[in-house]
Amino acid sequence: MNRPLTQKDIKRIKSQCNVGFLRSLIVLLLGTFLTILYSYINSLSDLEESSFIFLIVLIISLIVLYGMNRKYFIDIRNGVKDIKRKKVQKKESKVDYEADSNNPNSDQNIRSNDGYIIVVDDTEYKVEKDVFDRCKEGEEVIFNYAPFSKYLINIEINY
Repeated sequence: MNRPLTQKDIKRIKSQCNVGFLRSLIVLLLGTFLTILYSYINSLSDLEESSFIFLIVLIISLIVLYGMNRKYFIDIRNGVKDIKRKKVQKKESKVDYEADSNNPNSDQNIRSNDGYIIVVDDTEYKVEKDVFDRCKEGEEVIFNYAPFSKYLINIEINY
């Protein structure tokens, strides 16, 4: 079953593209640096050869960008999400503690992070507190997936 993507869903899918953009930028910057270094070492006064090398670096950077983000772009363009209903097997609430980075020697500055987990099909999923509170063991929840990338957009309560 399909539903249209909401603006919040599109924003979550776009956030997955950040890694692709970052890696593409790293390839572009590293390639540009190496091109300038190569031109300097070989004393290239010929701008044409340096431009050609830079063009190749730019094309490689765009290929990295497209290759890493293509599936997310397709999902956003299609504008739908797949709905799957699954039963909650178990609910768990975990508390993790971490030291405050401002004062690592003090025991008074230990922060607790609450983690809310539901187990579905023998797989643990971290959920928000409101979803955790509203769902019950044995009850069905709705998993919203992007159809092409299979990215889990969110988990909703079946009401």
